[in-house]
Amino acid sequence: DYFQCLIESIKCHHNDIAKYIEDNLLDQSEIESRKEEIVFNCLKYHNYSFMQVETIIDNSVCLCLVHYDKLIDLALKMANESNKICELCYCYRMLANKTEIDQNNSTFESFTHMFIPSSITCIPCLYFRNFKSLKRITFDVDSSITKIGDNAFYMCESLTQINIPSYVTEFGENAFFGCSSLTKITIPSYVTSIGNGVFSGCSSLTQITIPTSVTEIGIKAFARCSSLVQITIPTSVTKIGESAFSECSSLEHIMIPTSVTKIGKSAFSKCSSLTDMLIPFSVTEIGIKAFEKCSSLVQISIPSSVMSIEESAFSECSSLVQITIPFSVTKIGTKAFEKCSSLAQITIPTSVSKIGDSAFSECSSLTDML
Repeated sequence: DYFQCLIESIKCHHNDIAKYIEDNLLDQSEIESRKEEIVFNCLKYHNYSFMQVETIIDNSVCLCLVHYDKLIDLALKMANESNKICELCYCYRMLANKTEIDQNNSTFESFTHMFIPSSITCIPCLYFRNFKSLKRITFDVDSSITKIGDNAFYMCESLTQINIPSYVTEFGENAFFGCSSLTKITIPSYVTSIGNGVFSGCSSLTQITIPTSVTEIGIKAFARCSSLVQITIPTSVTKIGESAFSECSSLEHIMIPTSVTKIGKSAFSKCSSLTDMLIPFSVTEIGIKAFEKCSSLVQISIPSSVMSIEESAFSECSSLVQITIPFSVTKIGTKAFEKCSSLAQITIPTSVSKIGDSAFSECSSLTDML
């Protein structure tokens, strides 16, 4: 599309612009005051309209300045002062691709901390993806950002700190996926949904506050947050998506609110430190593999609102000693309690009309089934 064409033109010509600056020995003040002339001179043999050249001036100058180490500081200054996230991002991305940067100099330090000015109102999709050295992001105190796009900070592995502006209402899918150094985060009170994979793989995350504005926790929203010990889900949440907390291996306690009606597929699977779980009377269905491989889970009480225990819901819960199945349950799915090796006794109510294949297979301690 038109925008992509402009981006490609910038990539093609930024070396020419940099060479023009070097050949003409322009100092920083001249570059700032003559940037339009520089770009026109470099691109005059190409068939660009006036509007096209106007559009790419700032991008081109930022890119060419980054090309030379001695001009990086100016490039960052120009990028930060621009009113578009694209100039800022391309400038930083060029820095990220420069393998010769000395990690001890001020240039690298400026790259590890990124400042987002108040003029920027949205972090688009993919913009800071794979910025491996980025440690801290600071938004202007007057930031009016309302959306952080899909994959915006994907795999920013060194990111430890970010102050999300209070006006943010939406996180895109996988927005902070793989930010494995991020230890805590506060979700603004205007956010209504934590989208799919937003914090997935944030393996150092120990603390997170979910505000009462949130009504939905998406698929794999907190999957593989292996340092998360405890989390409180507010009563505003009505839906917990598939694998929402799967592989949260340090999670010991979690309180599901009475607003939730279904525990989704693999919602808490492989939460190997989870010792107890209180399922509220609002829940009518325990999904496929919902608590699979919760190897520290000792006991669980299924409320009388539940009508179905789906396939592998409690399979390989090797520490599970006691479970009560209420008269409301009509179906026990395939492999529902498979390999629950500590389960010694279970009472199946007369309401159950269907028991799936291998529902209690390899329950090696089971001596009494009523």
